[in-house]
Amino acid sequence: MWEPQDVAELAALNRAIDIPLGLDVGELLPGQHVVISGIGLRFPWGSVIHNEFVPGFRQDEEGFDTTWGLGEVSDDLGTAYEHGGQGGWGADTDGIVRRGDELLGNGGPPEASWLRIEVMPSHTWTPPGPWIRSFTVDLAAGVLQDVVES
Repeated sequence: MWEPQDVAELAALNRAIDIPLGLDVGELLPGQHVVISGIGLRFPWGSVIHNEFVPGFRQDEEGFDTTWGLGEVSDDLGTAYEHGGQGGWGADTDGIVRRGDELLGNGGPPEASWLRIEVMPSHTWTPPGPWIRSFTVDLAAGVLQDVVES
């Protein structure tokens, strides 16, 4: 288990955002909105989607289902994205988890012009209101191109 000071140090190191989004994809966890803060395109381990949990949840909350995740990830070049959720970064010093990452595996090739990302709510949760099923980012312009709601 990461200690709060370790979490803060690692988060600062790994939070580079190439394309800022600030996109609230909805209440994908009970009482928690997932906000896609942005995408880091080219880390040594691939591309990363950075997210925030709003308002945040206690790390020690037993039985809390945090299994929201990504569905299909695609681009205009047909790249195979072997993504995996990293989940929350661990709690801040006050015991609340507010940040997380979703890895896109190999990362997007520099030649790709767009990236489409599907999102899914946690396995045991049905969002009570509208939520975003997928969004497309224009990689060349660095902007949100399209959003598909539930």
